[in-house]
Amino acid sequence: MFFSCDIRKLNKENASKIIVHNTRSGSKPTSQLESADWFAPVPKFTFVELDKDRIKLAKSLPKRKDAVVLFSVVVQIGDQKDWRKSDGSPIQSRELELKLMEAGKELKEWAKDFFGAKNVVSLELHLDESSPHFHLLCTPITEDNELQAKKWLNAKGSLMRMRKTCYQAVSRGFECDYSSEVPAGGDPFDDSKSLKTRRLIDELQKAQARIAELEQENAVLKEKLSPPEPPKRYIPPRFSNNFS
Repeated sequence: MFFSCDIRKLNKENASKIIVHNTRSGSKPTSQLESADWFAPVPKFTFVELDKDRIKLAKSLPKRKDAVVLFSVVVQIGDQKDWRKSDGSPIQSRELELKLMEAGKELKEWAKDFFGAKNVVSLELHLDESSPHFHLLCTPITEDNELQAKKWLNAKGSLMRMRKTCYQAVSRGFECDYSSEVPAGGDPFDDSKSLKTRRLIDELQKAQARIAELEQENAVLKEKLSPPEPPKRYIPPRFSNNFS
């Protein structure tokens, strides 16, 4: 399985939206999958509870609307083909569960070391989407209580270094491979393999089979109810009077 990591800078507006998604705190369901397609009975597992006070502080500091108040880091190991069977149902095992827990612990410690313990404001493991993945939120607040995103991410090189050190930490808990060519998040979910789609296909096949049965029954009834053909009347041949 390959490691992938997507890192984004969020302003006030975007931060509010991603917080609702990460913590599953909205009024509407955030997953399009039915619970039978989840990797656990619950949609998520929390490693770090949301620190609302720290986020509130971050939002109060910027002087510009587009100022970065949060870093959003999404970490995933493998993608759908690694976590689901050929029919789309989730692969569930105690071994994988323990590896995810260890990866989450390592990710938490890495984040505290990289961003500072106070800046780690949320860490969730989502289990209700196409593949299990981690959502990490961190505030870019310095020790002087100033917003300074450039302290952590100021160039492409620092972004690559961040991904690499994140991988090294996560792989200690869940052994995986690293490549800069792997897209963040892996492959998108194949909806044709979801439980809902499988049920619809099953219902369609049953309906088609029933239609075939009804057509056959209709043909038998039609044959039984059709009136019998009247007997043919014998008509003698007509002979000519011209005999030679």
